Amino acid sequence: MNLRSNLGVQDLGLYFAGFLNLNDSPSSKPRMANYGLMDQIAALHWIKGNIPRFGGDPDNVTLMGWEAGAACINFLMASPTTSPGLFHRAILIAGSSHSSWALIQETFVAGQNVAGALNCSTQNNSFGGDHNLGVLPITTTTANPHGHVSDPINSPPPMGKREVGKKYDILVGLSSLEKLTEFSEMDLEFGFESHRRDAILRTLVRNSYRFHRNEILTTITNEYTDWERTAQHPINTRDLAINAVTDCLALAPW
Repeated sequence: MNLRSNLGVQDLGLYFAGFLNLNDSPSSKPRMANYGLMDQIAALHWIKGNIPRFGGDPDNVTLMGWEAGAACINFLMASPTTSPGLFHRAILIAGSSHSSWALIQETFVAGQNVAGALNCSTQNNSFGGDHNLGVLPITTTTANPHGHVSDPINSPPPMGKREVGKKYDILVGLSSLEKLTEFSEMDLEFGFESHRRDAILRTLVRNSYRFHRNEILTTITNEYTDWERTAQHPINTRDLAINAVTDCLALAPW
């Protein structure tokens, strides 16, 4: 059975609402923000108790997710809050808990960005009720704080009290052009020259790494350049850039 963790479980599709944190002083006012994971765990408990009525097997539950959905499943696999037996297999497509976008470190900044994009006050970091959800201009906002926050809603129990023995069958995969959607229609149709490729790779390195950026950029550029060609065709340059972005964002985290 598939659980659409990035659409059907987290707050009726408002996936970022399950991971907001507007608390700027976590040490003095600890408020955890990974409620989206708790929603998913609640759904898994429902499946465990009710799927036999639909002809399903509660001891044979498989979760499948793509990108953010895959990262959610990976977090569930590692979370001490997830009881053994809620699911047994996982199919992770183009995402994991190690993906650069899967974990938000600056949680307050991300929360402020979402609140600003939705024209909401940050004085109260809780939603006022279901009646507010209908007026949020979700389709017009460009705020996109991917990822779970770095302060999970349930702190891990002390060593020695953690449940052990949680084992999952796992299948991991991605396509060769997984990050095709990161490029514009014009890029995909006509390709681009090396100067645009260099700009894309600079942005990729700046957003993905904190140290030794120049060395990393030089290495990536060297690796994803076809040195056997005396002249670089725009289509070939585009394809190599897509491969670089795909490998960095989707393949390397594994």
